[in-house]
Amino acid sequence: MVRWAVIDNAAAFAHAVRVAAVLGRRVPDPTRRPNSSRRRCCTTHRSYAPPDVGFDALLTTRLCSAVTVVVRGMQREHEALAGHAAADLSTVDRWTLHASAADKIVSLGSILGRAERAADPADY
Repeated sequence: MVRWAVIDNAAAFAHAVRVAAVLGRRVPDPTRRPNSSRRRCCTTHRSYAPPDVGFDALLTTRLCSAVTVVVRGMQREHEALAGHAAADLSTVDRWTLHASAADKIVSLGSILGRAERAADPADY
């Protein structure tokens, strides 16, 4: 059975779809944006890989190597931020930066939405 990652009390997949939608609206020249929605949709789903198959191999085979690069870049960023460290963006490709920015846009919108619904929005 697949255990869904949860973001904002919903399946992480919903967050990933929102991020993909932001990418679709904001990233210039969509014809040069191969698999961008797939890239983001896979970012937090390491647990979906069968135990006997490497996650990178799974992503590369089912999607493409560019997806693997973005997923691993986003993973490194999330790990750095979870450890309260600045993420090293000096070696990140532009699609990872686009996905990261879209992720921040969606996350900020979610936080602001929860604040609006809170009993005391200013205190939230």
